[in-house]
Amino acid sequence: MKKATVVQILSFVFGFVLSLPAAASLAAGAAPGISLKPGTRGFCFSHRGGMKEHVENTMAAFVASYEAGFRGFETDVRMTKDGELVLMHDPDTSRLFPVKVRIEDLTLQEVKQLRTIEGNLPIPTLDELLAYFADKPGCYIEFEMKVYDRNVYSDDMLKVYCRKLHDKVLAARPEGSTYLFTCFGDHVLEAMRAVDSECDMLAITSHPTELDQVARCRRLGIRRLGSLATRTTREMVDKWHRAGLIVSVWPVDCVEDYWLARGLDVDGICLNRPDATLKWGAEHERPFADDVGMKDVTGHIRGQLTAGGWNPPVKRRLCELIEAHRGDPNAYAVFDFDNTLAIGDLTLTLLGHILDVEKMDSAAYWREYRR
Repeated sequence: MKKATVVQILSFVFGFVLSLPAAASLAAGAAPGISLKPGTRGFCFSHRGGMKEHVENTMAAFVASYEAGFRGFETDVRMTKDGELVLMHDPDTSRLFPVKVRIEDLTLQEVKQLRTIEGNLPIPTLDELLAYFADKPGCYIEFEMKVYDRNVYSDDMLKVYCRKLHDKVLAARPEGSTYLFTCFGDHVLEAMRAVDSECDMLAITSHPTELDQVARCRRLGIRRLGSLATRTTREMVDKWHRAGLIVSVWPVDCVEDYWLARGLDVDGICLNRPDATLKWGAEHERPFADDVGMKDVTGHIRGQLTAGGWNPPVKRRLCELIEAHRGDPNAYAVFDFDNTLAIGDLTLTLLGHILDVEKMDSAAYWREYRR
């Protein structure tokens, strides 16, 4: 599809979806910068060291992401047969290694003999990762506890694992860094909470609508939530924020998915392709154009739209912004139709009406677009 201009996009939106209940915001002549600073809204961090660009959960991946400028990382921790902690996501080694075996069935010495199919790289220990970051303060690292399979990790093994992980991680954390423990399994989070009632944790969900996530986090004594991006809506994020939760989404696989996450207004964005996202940001980054009325529009727009169409003053203000930036090839628009997001470059914005008109969910939308 040919990329349209801002005026064409907004003319299409005004002409085609005026009857939709909608909220809209426009940032003309600006592209939002990609935040790498922990604690800032929309902060980006590297998923397994950038699993779609590097061999995941290897020291080479984490070093590459750090040297590229990232200060946030996610990794996965399992325990060997002899009680050592190593970095591995999958329940067995078959996806990345030429053999199929569980980490839990190997000693550390046996684990260290394995090499990845791509790159001939070893599996790092937790100690090796912690040693690398020991002199790098100001980092954010999520340690996902891959121990929720009760058939592999008995209650006694889980207690041993949580104690070892907790003590190693917190002893090695430099001042100013944020290290936290994450998991899908509530019983694992509860086991870690039994070790330390004050440690920082994050509850993960791939089905955010199946449970009341606010109630879940409160029951667990957790203030952070990590949700699957394609099943998360802006309405959910707003609710979680009002409840005091810090919200991140995963996995953000490409620039289009990055825009989805930015539109959700989450606190953290877990990137599968950190280098590509950063490169795109460097090529497009310009500061927000507050001077042309960005805050004026977004600050009042929710209450000024009606179910029957655009409120005339809002439409007039948007048209003024369009006119002010006519012909600017860097201008872009972001639209939120009834809590369903159409974001990214102008082609994606034009296609956004599909989500409402065809009642597609966001995952189906991205599949359709990528075809």
